[in-house]
Amino acid sequence: MLSILIPLYNEERYLIEIWNRLKSTSWPCEVEFIFANDSSTDSSPLILEGFRSDPRVRVVSTEKNCGKGAALSLAFSQSRGDLVAIQDADLEYDPKELAELTAYALKHPGTCVFGNRFHKQASSRFLPGQALVNRSLSLFSSLLGAPPLTDVASCYKVLPHSFFKDFQWKGKGFDIELEIAALVGERELPWIEFPISFHARTAEQGKKIRWRTGFKVLVASLFFNRRKILSRSGLSGQLFWAVVLSVMTWLLMNGIGGWATGQDPDQWYHLALARLGAQSGGIVRSLPTVDDLGWGAAFTNKEFLFHLWNVVLWKIGGEGGVKVGVLLTALATVLLLYFYQLRRLKPGVASLVVMSSTIFFAPFLMRLSLLRASNFAVLASVGFIGSLLQANSFMLFLWTVLYALSYHAIYVPLAIGVLYWFIASEEIKTRNQVLISIVSGIVMGSLFNPYFPLQIEASLQHLKLAMGSFDLVAIGAGRELIPFRSDQLLWKDLSILAVLTAAGFSLFRLKNRSRAQVPFLFIASLAFWLLRHQSPRALDYLCPLLVFLVASILPELDFSWRKASARGRLILVILAGVFCFGTAREYIGIHRHAPGAIEKARNEFNEIKGLLVYAKPDAKVFNCDWKDGAYILYLRPDLKFVDLLDPTFLYMSSKELYSLKNILRSRQGAVGAEGMKEVFKAQYALCPTWEGNSFPWPQVSDLSKERVIQSDNYVFVEL
Repeated sequence: MLSILIPLYNEERYLIEIWNRLKSTSWPCEVEFIFANDSSTDSSPLILEGFRSDPRVRVVSTEKNCGKGAALSLAFSQSRGDLVAIQDADLEYDPKELAELTAYALKHPGTCVFGNRFHKQASSRFLPGQALVNRSLSLFSSLLGAPPLTDVASCYKVLPHSFFKDFQWKGKGFDIELEIAALVGERELPWIEFPISFHARTAEQGKKIRWRTGFKVLVASLFFNRRKILSRSGLSGQLFWAVVLSVMTWLLMNGIGGWATGQDPDQWYHLALARLGAQSGGIVRSLPTVDDLGWGAAFTNKEFLFHLWNVVLWKIGGEGGVKVGVLLTALATVLLLYFYQLRRLKPGVASLVVMSSTIFFAPFLMRLSLLRASNFAVLASVGFIGSLLQANSFMLFLWTVLYALSYHAIYVPLAIGVLYWFIASEEIKTRNQVLISIVSGIVMGSLFNPYFPLQIEASLQHLKLAMGSFDLVAIGAGRELIPFRSDQLLWKDLSILAVLTAAGFSLFRLKNRSRAQVPFLFIASLAFWLLRHQSPRALDYLCPLLVFLVASILPELDFSWRKASARGRLILVILAGVFCFGTAREYIGIHRHAPGAIEKARNEFNEIKGLLVYAKPDAKVFNCDWKDGAYILYLRPDLKFVDLLDPTFLYMSSKELYSLKNILRSRQGAVGAEGMKEVFKAQYALCPTWEGNSFPWPQVSDLSKERVIQSDNYVFVEL
């Protein structure tokens, strides 16, 4: 027997006609018609009562209007046929073609037969854009694990009742089409498509699908295919999840991450160096425009490989090429993290672990989106940690060399190596080889750096900064160098704390803690979280460590939600809630504050660009604010200036000059202007306005008005 399920809602215009067509169709077997009334409010229920005179007809009704899926689920529970078919209660489809699909299903028991409105032999008429949306939906569904149907949203389906009788349908609306396809894919049932005709009706004619339905169906497709998605393995599964991870990284970096780049003045410094390097053959040996920092004689480039990479990108695509390099570095980082975890986890789980601990954590994503050498360091540290856990001495050496050439903080891999030597459970011979590889890599990378030994001196100075040897607040250092308060750090890192807490609880439930190397990863992660209190940059290493930690715990964890105690479930729910709350809080905070910061940075850039036009070639500008040095270097590379990137550079170069600068930039009018001219040999001063004053110095009226140019946020003075 064939059971034809006919869901309907307010179809009084078409009910009698579709019933006449169904009655007049020659069916290849015994048939029953089950009309599922989804609480219609028109005369449809009365019309259905007239159909009951036919013994083949049964009518069922939902208690309230829930959607096509709910009506079909009710009808399916009442069906008695060996085969089940679906027929909409409108005139878009021809029942004679449904009979042809049924005939094929009878000859091939167990096969799911789908109608295909896009077949070259089909006679179909779609509304504008409807065909494209349906094809895209079919492609998306097949990529997630459903069968590669050409027309996943087709109404016509003939299905074997036995394969679906024990299934609890979850789709309530039009997403039922995606659920059926997902179930066919999950149970690996045989299927085939047949050409059918289709004549679309408009909203005025009763069409109930709207554009917003497409978004709901996409989300439903992800939900219904979740098991297939997470269980995908082999090369195809690995590549699929690599693409998903790449797309998510790209989307988030162009959204949230773009806000970080927009308000970061350091990007102009790195872009300027890339341009200078492209003009000078790759290596910038000196920066005479910043002679007060000592870079006129020898430029201390502590990020050699990063800047060399930017030079190559500048030659290829200019400023745009360098910015594309940021995305490429971020993609390389998350993909490298992902492929390292494939040794322990299935592709779907590995991808989710990487996303949750990196790109879903807004502060790390924003740092990953910056045009900074630290991103090269993060990439190298991922390879370093992965090779360390595998005790692969050769690859560990190579990644350490790459790190030493890319970033100044060469003490970081050394510290991780020493911690590994003390905590890891491997034999002493293996630990010694690992430590030798790290030290050799640091030495080799440092010696091959063209700026040796200046970059070593810079590295030690930055170590002093990180360890709090200077009063960074008094110096006026940038925000990312200022240590967090304890309460501030706890509030900011709720999601990280949730992961660390869950890992701590898991330590006592692991089947083989030593083999998983979890103790080392847990202590390293905890150490870098504590260091984040002192140096916010520790986040660059903390998030990758968390990925390795979680990936090491999951395969060894003997945990089942069904078998877990009530207390265990409660703890897990609380930690998951804290993680989600912390993640959402960070993104909401960024969404609120970042646009204003970007607008402010854009205005500052444009104002400085307009003011620097008045400076004569090769002159020197006293920049009151250290961050404006990056703008000057990029906009007018011919101009000299005092300070750049961070006040700690001038402070470490000359404490006397640093003190004099702070004195002169205070509100001392003509006296201050004369000091800038005499001490720093400056011809111009570029200073931000303070507290709404018209000029930075109350006595600026002592200066000739012709020597002062003011914008909304800056004043430019000829000294």
